[in-house]
Amino acid sequence: MINVCLMNTYILLKLIVYFRKLEKLLVIHLLTFLHKIYFFLHSQPLHTIPSLRKIVLFF
Repeated sequence: MINVCLMNTYILLKLIVYFRKLEKLLVIHLLTFLHKIYFFLHSQPLHTIPSLRKIVLFF
């Protein structure tokens, strides 16, 4: 009975560590994504801003 309990705790800890790493990756991905949009907007004339929806759909 104790073994099963320990096993479950171990698996849970593994999952938490895994999700932490995943979370960091997602945050990095989100930041690069925002960075791209920011640069795109700055490189475009103002009248092309309505195409932002297309960019969001593209990503």
